[in-house]
Amino acid sequence: MGYIVYFNAFKGKDIINSPYNKRQDAFADRIIRGKILDKDQNVLAETTVSEDGAETRSYPYGNLYAHVVGYATNGKAGLESEENFNLLTSNAFILERVMNEFKDEKNIGDNMVTTLDTSLQQAAYNALGSSKGAVLVMEASTGKILAMVSKPDFDPNTLAENWEVLNTDTENSPLLNRAMQGQYAPGSTFKIITALEYMREHPDYQSYSYDCAGSIQYQGTEIHCFNGMVHGMQNLAESFANSCNASFCNIGLTLDRSAYRKTAEELLFNKSLPRILPYSKGQFAVDNKTTDEELMMTAMGQGKTLVSPYHMALITAAVANGGTVMKPYLVSEIQNHNGA
Repeated sequence: MGYIVYFNAFKGKDIINSPYNKRQDAFADRIIRGKILDKDQNVLAETTVSEDGAETRSYPYGNLYAHVVGYATNGKAGLESEENFNLLTSNAFILERVMNEFKDEKNIGDNMVTTLDTSLQQAAYNALGSSKGAVLVMEASTGKILAMVSKPDFDPNTLAENWEVLNTDTENSPLLNRAMQGQYAPGSTFKIITALEYMREHPDYQSYSYDCAGSIQYQGTEIHCFNGMVHGMQNLAESFANSCNASFCNIGLTLDRSAYRKTAEELLFNKSLPRILPYSKGQFAVDNKTTDEELMMTAMGQGKTLVSPYHMALITAAVANGGTVMKPYLVSEIQNHNGA
């Protein structure tokens, strides 16, 4: 009995949302899928019903919200998958639901009001242009996800007819949500973690100085600053502000490997992240066997370190919010189809 209560209270939604659960079809047989809305109630996904009862899921913004809203054809992805249970649950007024049951008509599912801002989403989409990559905008003080763009993308309105092409395009992987699932070398954004570890290990970090000649050589390894820029004498703040690769490689060589790994894992590398959509874990490989060359590369954001844009957004938001990571979220409110 205890397990049944636990299952219904804590695991029911996860099981129902699973793409392997055939009970989803039973929900869809009696509920018209609810809408997904942006923060201003603009419709991002809705189901229209024709006179003969045929249902069509449509996405008014097409490619713009392809990955974050996702799709509900040929399986499910994005919010269409993550909020499947709620979209196929109706909290319409009780009398309305009873009347529909008597008339053998479907009830209308609940609407998901998201935190997404269409003006920001459009700006991010335009800024990314034709480049492969991702943009994620998070409000540091609240955890609201305001925009999430991934490219290459697709039009969810024509997903079914283009499925084979989209699903087999391994060169561009248009179905991959790079904001959440892409894994990349963090580059200079990782200097946040390196600087933090240096400050932890060196309480006198304000006395740090390094004379940058545009590159650093160590045991046969040479690493250059961007475009060979010579930064000259740098303290820690200047090294960070100027993104001086040579200085950060120098810093990396001073770090305790075990402590460095501990700090990275406190920032959720090699750990689970707060879930808003399916994601890839960040990877931090430094350990006591790491070579000096690899340590230098890691300190400047290269090497074997891999991270998603979502993960780095959490870290930078924590810095902006005074060290506190707010729980990220995409859905701000669930309303019935009447807006209540």
